[in-house]
Amino acid sequence: RAGRYADMNLGYLPTSSASALREVLPVVMAAGKPVMLTLDSELDPSTLKSTHVVYLGYLSGLGMLEDMVLNGSRYSLGGSYDELIDSVTGEAHISEAGDPHPPGVRYRDYAYIAALQGPGGHAHLVIAGNRDVGLMHAAEAAASATALAELGDRLGGRKGMFEALYEVYGLNGINVQGTLLEAGPVAP
Repeated sequence: RAGRYADMNLGYLPTSSASALREVLPVVMAAGKPVMLTLDSELDPSTLKSTHVVYLGYLSGLGMLEDMVLNGSRYSLGGSYDELIDSVTGEAHISEAGDPHPPGVRYRDYAYIAALQGPGGHAHLVIAGNRDVGLMHAAEAAASATALAELGDRLGGRKGMFEALYEVYGLNGINVQGTLLEAGPVAP
């Protein structure tokens, strides 16, 4: 039956990625520099080496960025992309967003933001979530002056590479509350 099917070369964009783009793109565009949107699946090593990269998406979609992000991180993946293990505290942060929830029931997800130096010295910013509400919160935090001030306070004014983890509560597919859990420097 395979002969009856054709690869239509279709792609999709999760709704949370569209929401994240709506939050972050105006901030990026305000820099007045050229911006090119690329799917993660089209990212290649030469792009990582020659340009600044802002990643918006799921932690499970990091692709070739995954090693760079997790190598200096205090977090590692657990049994799935829904689980982040904190190497400092030993705590497992497990997203509940992949489970079915009746309307009106809150559930927990996680948002992750990291600023890293990539190959060639270019800046890479990762704005990610375990699932949709985590990603939406990460994008809102990355584009909010208030949230960035809180993050700066938590980092103690340190400049350079960092990572931050937020606990996010979702309700009916919307991020309704987020709390900055941890923020700190990332090992080079």
